[in-house]
Amino acid sequence: MADAARGLTRRVMDELVEPLCVSALNLPAAQASGAVFLRVLRDALFGTRGGADLLLPRTDLGALLPEAATRWLAGRGAAVRLGHRVQQLAAEGTGWRVDGTRFDRVVLALPPAEAVRLLRPLAALHPPVAEWIALAQALEFTAIATAYAFAPQGAALPAPMLALRGGADDGPAQFVFDRGRLGGPAGLLAFVVSHAGGEAEAIEAAVLAQAARQLPWLGVLTPLRTVVERRATFACTPALRRPPQALAAGLAAAGDHVEGPYPATLEGAVRSGLQSIPGTHRGGAGHIAERTDARSESLSHIPPTLPPRSAHRSSARDAYPLISADGRVPADRPPRHAADRDAARGARRG
Repeated sequence: MADAARGLTRRVMDELVEPLCVSALNLPAAQASGAVFLRVLRDALFGTRGGADLLLPRTDLGALLPEAATRWLAGRGAAVRLGHRVQQLAAEGTGWRVDGTRFDRVVLALPPAEAVRLLRPLAALHPPVAEWIALAQALEFTAIATAYAFAPQGAALPAPMLALRGGADDGPAQFVFDRGRLGGPAGLLAFVVSHAGGEAEAIEAAVLAQAARQLPWLGVLTPLRTVVERRATFACTPALRRPPQALAAGLAAAGDHVEGPYPATLEGAVRSGLQSIPGTHRGGAGHIAERTDARSESLSHIPPTLPPRSAHRSSARDAYPLISADGRVPADRPPRHAADRDAARGARRG
């Protein structure tokens, strides 16, 4: 990112580039791939209508995505086998055998380590598989932590989600979600720490101290638990070689870690899954295979300086609710999106 961000002021980096980069790539800008970050920035902020919409689910991701997908598949006659860990993958003629059942095509939609476990017996006979394994094993990973805490009775955020000032001097969390406003227990807050470092106890203590400084109106929070996902995302560093999609005839890999234009995101995983199925590269998914080499690009379309702080707060909250000086979310503008509308209504009721 150093080359892409050349010429930007420290304030632009701290208040715009760094929060976007660590949210999208789970890495600080100094360590992140400029090419991938520019692609995310282009698609989200300068792409099609709705590309930057902020969607806040009112249920957990399990119910929102995999359970809904399972129902959709079952309703169309697909056999969905849950709780079955595949033990063996073997080539057979022009197809593949998975735990004794023959298939014409197989898509390994698995985490890298699980895919390597199944592919290792095939490496000697299929050189591309051996190379795939080497690339997968070379991936490094970064952590995401979520610190849960209860606010005193009656205390709540002025919006379902707030951006926090993060960094070495401000605190580890970048965002806080009010689960009580999203269908969860009243008063339950979730502080999200991207690119998390350290043990859960230290992260929890730092988050509580950050909340006391930046959200003082909440009062003293009661910690519930802190969950640290050590391998939450692969480290999307400059010039990273990711495992390719094609492994052998009739055998493909899918996942956000597979070669593609996006970092470790749900969008990247979905695009990879679509691309792994013959015929889905046309139509709506036609731009999946676009060039991702952005070495000649830069952040030149971002102004090198920001407007005065009062004006900046006004424009920045078009993206997501920001904490104002008094700890409130300003509610003097028409909301752009459904989630933002809910946030604005909550602020006005307060």
